[in-house]
Amino acid sequence: MPMQGGMNSSIRWKRQAGELMGGKKDRERFCIKFNENDPAHDAVIRLLEKQGPRSKAQFLVNAVLHYINCPETSDITIPQTIDRAAIE
Repeated sequence: MPMQGGMNSSIRWKRQAGELMGGKKDRERFCIKFNENDPAHDAVIRLLEKQGPRSKAQFLVNAVLHYINCPETSDITIPQTIDRAAIE
């Protein structure tokens, strides 16, 4: 029996969106979209393109950890997890 568009597909899309909104399936997986019209973003795009097929994640890890731990970098605030019990 062919699936009718309308309500069935709408319910399926809402369920999928809700699953994504409720929490990530794979917390280690991210999707980042750079703005190629921004010169800084374009420079990073070019650097990432030079990385090997399985080394982009390690490159980003090294860069972020260096940036956070570098004494020459201005103070960086790392968001803390919210303690709902303390707030209530």
